[in-house]
Order: sequence, then structure tokens, then C-alpha cells
Amino acid sequence: MPTRFAGKKVVVTGAAAGMGRAIATGFAAEGAIVALLDRDEAALADLTRSIKDAGGNGQPFTIDLAQASEIERGSLQIAEDLGGVDILVNNAGIFSSAGLRDTDAALWDRVMGVNVKAPFLLSRALMPALQDAKKPALVNVASAAGLVGGAGGLAYTTSKHAVIGLTRALAVEFAPKVRCNAVLPGTTMTPMARAEYPDRSVAEKLGSDTAAGRYAEPEEVARVVLFVASEEASYMYGAQVVVDGGWTLV
Repeated sequence: MPTRFAGKKVVVTGAAAGMGRAIATGFAAEGAIVALLDRDEAALADLTRSIKDAGGNGQPFTIDLAQASEIERGSLQIAEDLGGVDILVNNAGIFSSAGLRDTDAALWDRVMGVNVKAPFLLSRALMPALQDAKKPALVNVASAAGLVGGAGGLAYTTSKHAVIGLTRALAVEFAPKVRCNAVLPGTTMTPMARAEYPDRSVAEKLGSDTAAGRYAEPEEVARVVLFVASEEASYMYGAQVVVDGGWTLV
């Protein structure tokens, strides 16, 4: 069994489902102590049991990332309970396909709050713990939509461009101590994607628009996140690692 992260203290947001669940499970399988952040308490409990049954260590933290006060409170609790933080993965996100006409201020604030403000606040709160760690890493899960203009709705696309900018700025400010990088998935069949595209033909069309001819599975993205967080990627700073099946090529 790989043990790249044996004893490492890892924080994963949006851990209860989809890519977050795959990422958290992957870290736990490789020996990490994983703080599991999500607002879905029941799903967190299920994930915690699953990790424990597999011999791993997952600790649930019910936090609504749309609430700044909960992030600030939770961050202090996480760092205290874990006794430090070695790796932070800002994975949580929400999607909207609405264009300018249908994007009101409330929708804009909600998408930007979860997709951009939450990673900013968590990075700010946990950066002192990361700086105290040995060979720490921060990974922001952005999107291939952050490279183009028409891959999602107005607020979503803007938010993913912003996450890439946040990553680059953090990489410069905290290098060489903390490695900060971004992973940019394409369409991945998570519960969020299935809810957005309930028509199977639409989902299949999205997959057919890639060079790979299909959409991604969460575990395929998770493996890349783990690589970027590991010492195997020790010379990566401010990178945008695209995992989109070649969607941005075609």
C-alpha cells in the first residue's frame, strides 16, 4: 500500500461527495489523517465510517463554507484537533449555468462566496499552520472553465478564473515554504454534475466534446490532486494542472 502521506494532516473541503470524497479517501488510504469538511452531516458520517472500515483516519467537521463565521471557527478547531496542518485542499464548489441576464446579485454572491471567498478564508486561516509544517502544500481545485470564457455560467466561470488567480498570488507570496498549485478538472461525473445535467444524452455530449471521448470519474481527478500535493511534485509552484480529457484542445 502506498504511504506517501503517512502521518500527514490533510484538510479537504467538500469532502462528502464527488471529487472531494475521492480525494479524501485517497489521502486516507495512503496514511494521512484527514479532516473532512462539508455541510452535509449525514454524508460526512457515512464517509467517516467508510474510511475507518478501510483502516484509515478521517475526522468529520460540519462546516457551511458559505458562512465566513463558520470557516473562522472551524479552522481554529481543525488546527487544534489535528495538531497542525500539512496539506490543504480547497475542493468545495458550486455550479451555475446562468448567464448575465439570469445572474442576480444573490446568485453571484453565493457562487463567489463558496468558490472563491471560502478558499481565500481557509487559506488565510490555515496558512500559519502550513508554514509551521514540514514540506507543506496547498491545492486549489479550480476548473478548465477557468481557462476559457464559455464553459459555464457567468458567476461560475468568473469564480474559476479567480481561483487560478488566487493560487498564483499565494504561490508567489508563500514560496518557497508552501507550495501552492491548482488542479483544473473538466466535466467530471459527480453528484453536482449529474444534478446539473440529469439528461444522460447531455452528459454524454459533454464527454464526446473531449479528446478522450468521455467525461472523467472523480477518482481520476483525485489521483492528480494527490500527486500535486505530494513530494513527487516538489518543484511545482503556481501550476495549473489541467485534467480535462483534452477538452481545451478540441
